[in-house]
Amino acid sequence: MCLSKRDSVKHNGDNRDSLLYFIWKTVQEDKIVRDEKKTFKITKKVPISSSVKELKITLFEVIRAMKKHLYGIYSYNKLKKELKDNLRESEIMIQIDFSENYTMKYTNEIQSTHFAKKPLSIHTRVYYSRNGNGDLKLKSFATVSENLDHQAHAVWAHMKPILITILENKHIDTLHIYSDGPTSQYRNRTNVTLWIQTLINHFQQVTKSSWTFSESGHSKGPMDGIGGYLKITADRHVLLGNDIRNASEFVYLFKESSIEVTVISEEDVIEERNRVPNPLDAILGIMDITKIFWQKELEVSIQLYRYEQFHKELKLSKLLAFLIKSINKKVSSDDTSKKPKIRYQKSEKIEFHKDRNQNTHLHFKTGFTYDGRLLETNLHGKGVLHSNTGLLYRGNFFNSFLKGNGIINWPNGSWYQGNFEYGMRNGYGTYVPAKKEDPLYSGNWINGKRHGFGQTDRNNDFNTVEMKYYGYWSNNKMHGWGSAQWSNGTQYGGQWKNSKPDGEGTAVWSDNDV
Repeated sequence: MCLSKRDSVKHNGDNRDSLLYFIWKTVQEDKIVRDEKKTFKITKKVPISSSVKELKITLFEVIRAMKKHLYGIYSYNKLKKELKDNLRESEIMIQIDFSENYTMKYTNEIQSTHFAKKPLSIHTRVYYSRNGNGDLKLKSFATVSENLDHQAHAVWAHMKPILITILENKHIDTLHIYSDGPTSQYRNRTNVTLWIQTLINHFQQVTKSSWTFSESGHSKGPMDGIGGYLKITADRHVLLGNDIRNASEFVYLFKESSIEVTVISEEDVIEERNRVPNPLDAILGIMDITKIFWQKELEVSIQLYRYEQFHKELKLSKLLAFLIKSINKKVSSDDTSKKPKIRYQKSEKIEFHKDRNQNTHLHFKTGFTYDGRLLETNLHGKGVLHSNTGLLYRGNFFNSFLKGNGIINWPNGSWYQGNFEYGMRNGYGTYVPAKKEDPLYSGNWINGKRHGFGQTDRNNDFNTVEMKYYGYWSNNKMHGWGSAQWSNGTQYGGQWKNSKPDGEGTAVWSDNDV
């Protein structure tokens, strides 16, 4: 994903020359099955006739998609290795995948049983943790079911009993999950909802969790080894004169194995399917997301990442309502102490009234005042928030979060104008510090930190600012390509790392030496 490189294809002939080549393509074909016309999708080699120029354009598009795909594989493996190397005692990492179904077999069978064999669904997992000595240890699991459902609710029927075993260690508070990205199994809103719902309801010790998806067509992993071993072992068992007629007989083969294998019943899968809230929160653009992060808070929200870059944060309001409803079912009507307080309640206000423009004035016991729009009990729309410490915000609110364009003034005299996402500086904005010797900053922000393209404002003169910078930032530091000018006349343009020139670049000193 290098911005400074361009794809090029060398060709000595005429771009108008015609040629013939083949590509793999999925096409629809009609076939007659039992005197009935049916349409099937098949993949086949298709001849393409085009000019050299048209082939180049097609090739550029394919190369661009291929580079993006390869970078995704590289990023996934890099993040996975870094997590393993830096795994803490309070964290566990799980890799999961469905293996191909295994067909139950008999040692001797009549011909008609060939068309009546029943398959088994196998879900494989490897989990990594670090013991008290700092050593990385791993354990392999598999769950087997005669229910062949591989959808999101079935995933959690297979996952829950294993998590019960893994999370017996009560000091574990962070769970990382790695999987591939099929939309029917893992990369969908049903799976995300059940993932968070399961952790909140059943594993309350877990306060943080992430889910990372691999690219399609990824290389083999340890889960493939588990699935292969289970199937080969079962086939050998049949060759020795034994039958495998159901999931329990399959699991019994591995009672002495280092791989822990358990049965998932039909009822387990149906129970998880009935737990799916209706309706579900939409997660727009989930197919472009490679990582989702969740942290336990009063609000149910997730942070979405594309490769290693923060993309956006979403609140799961429907899931929150479902969880609150589930909690309130367990609480008697006269016991309000256990009901979760999501935001402010009306009992917290000292003063409450609306003007003729439907703006609301709130005065809280904590000293905060708010003038603006409300949606039910949420600050929502244009408004002004003033704290008793002197902090002032004027701008847009969304469900009680600072979101959209706004201006915030801090008590020390510094201020920021720009975009907010859920209470943090995200997007483009300008920060003006209280001290003149500190440079202004105009540019991109992520989660309250300078990140992306930005500059120290050119309006600062060298009487107050030692250096001006124009370029890329990462985590509040000058990082990547950038150009700088110092008060003594020295200039530098090139690569930066951790706010220092590092890598290729050109410097012009104050005496004009290069």
